[in-house]
Amino acid sequence: MSYQQEISRQHPACIMFLVDQSGSMLEPLAGDESVTKCHGVADAINKILLELILKSVKSHDEGPRHFFDIGLIGYGATVGPAFGGALEGKPLVSIVELTQHPLVADQPRWLEPHAGGPTPLGSAINHAGATLSAWANAHPESFPPIVINISDGAPTDDPDPWVQRLTSIATEDGNLLLFNLNISRFADPPVMFPSRDDQLPNDYARALFRWSSVLPPSMFREAARTRPLDAGARGFGYNGDFNALVDFLVTGTQVVREITT
Repeated sequence: MSYQQEISRQHPACIMFLVDQSGSMLEPLAGDESVTKCHGVADAINKILLELILKSVKSHDEGPRHFFDIGLIGYGATVGPAFGGALEGKPLVSIVELTQHPLVADQPRWLEPHAGGPTPLGSAINHAGATLSAWANAHPESFPPIVINISDGAPTDDPDPWVQRLTSIATEDGNLLLFNLNISRFADPPVMFPSRDDQLPNDYARALFRWSSVLPPSMFREAARTRPLDAGARGFGYNGDFNALVDFLVTGTQVVREITT
């Protein structure tokens, strides 16, 4: 395991979000009955995208530098790129394009909430894999792609073969990282970044754990700032509320060293 490549314009990082847009995402998100899951997820992802833009600004007299490529794949009634507006249909965009094309002028928003249909996670992973394999081939020396999946229930297809293919994608710095967060309408304590699955409540939770990558050092340090962690902690969360969702996204996008060039 490496995961040490510095992020730069020569070696950008790639982060793709897989967003459950099934019908159950209309349910309330734990912690606030007035917020649906799809609205909470959209708010959290828009917030983290703005933070990535700010990380990419290194001078007050210029815009963000091309340190990141960003993907959004929604899966529900349809599966495909979830950007709207001028970015509609694009599986990946640079952080520069993202800055230039918010959904509403002068408002930092790129993902709108949607909900309807089943939960075809395997199809979404297959879709992501085709895009990220090409990206890894084009950026062999970069930090490997990061995929963050946010869902509220068991998939309606079989993701297993697609997960294996997705996580076999690699750069010289390591294999693709896949992180999974289950969000909930129930206010039970969330399980965050476990290293074992023996206390997880059901087969679905154990499958998400199995599909999730071990946190590399930079992300382990970020997650350990607010909780004790065991060696081998995985990028996995179960029964998350809005605070857990934001925490998970911050950890999952904590890429190696400070960006400087």
